[in-house]
Amino acid sequence: MQKIPIFLLVLLAACKGSPRPVATAQEIKNQEGRIRIIEVLPEPCLKVMPDSMKHLVTIFRKVWADDQRYRMPSNMEYLRLHWPEQKKLDSINLTIVDSFFARYNRWPYKKWAGFLAQNATAMVIQHAPLPNQEHYYPIIKKAYQLGEVWGETLAPLQDRINLHNKRFQLYGSQLYEYPKNVYVLYPVADVDSLAARRKRMGMMPIENYLALFKLKWDLEAYKKSLPDLVKALQVNGEPVE
Repeated sequence: MQKIPIFLLVLLAACKGSPRPVATAQEIKNQEGRIRIIEVLPEPCLKVMPDSMKHLVTIFRKVWADDQRYRMPSNMEYLRLHWPEQKKLDSINLTIVDSFFARYNRWPYKKWAGFLAQNATAMVIQHAPLPNQEHYYPIIKKAYQLGEVWGETLAPLQDRINLHNKRFQLYGSQLYEYPKNVYVLYPVADVDSLAARRKRMGMMPIENYLALFKLKWDLEAYKKSLPDLVKALQVNGEPVE
């Protein structure tokens, strides 16, 4: 029987990582109910949107629902099992988002394109391949600076881009599967300031966030495990904002 490295035992104590079980019948039922709610969400900005843009409501409501179709926060194994289906939906959604920008060449501001379009677009970009994420990141960042996008929308995209480039993340939004089927918090830069950074971006406390994935947070254990985790995942760059 292969021994578990000491650093991994410490790491699992930090986030209380555990193998992700197959989704229960109740979890699947809850997920399907969540998608049904998204599929009928009203557009809160409908009254102020130009008539010429109101056709986007139905389109992006479906984009939002399809983006979340198999992304179950409480059980990431569900996405793995349905990845071929979700990958197809993600590809279709990205085509819709790319077409939107090709036509309008601007961020879908709420009072112009609607809340559903803005939120769905942000999620599609979050789940897009790295080149697409990097392409749209300056656009989302500018919208954030103008007060049009929440910090909790910008921060995860920044973390994803840093992760894909083997850099530290800043906001602790990204988990990493290490070892197989065990999820831990991907290396965070200056972890002592993580709580303050998350608060500044309007994000929930890290312990509450990890609880969504049935993980528990232990700052000191995480700090002890971090050097070995960085080495194991070959993280070699400072985060880029």
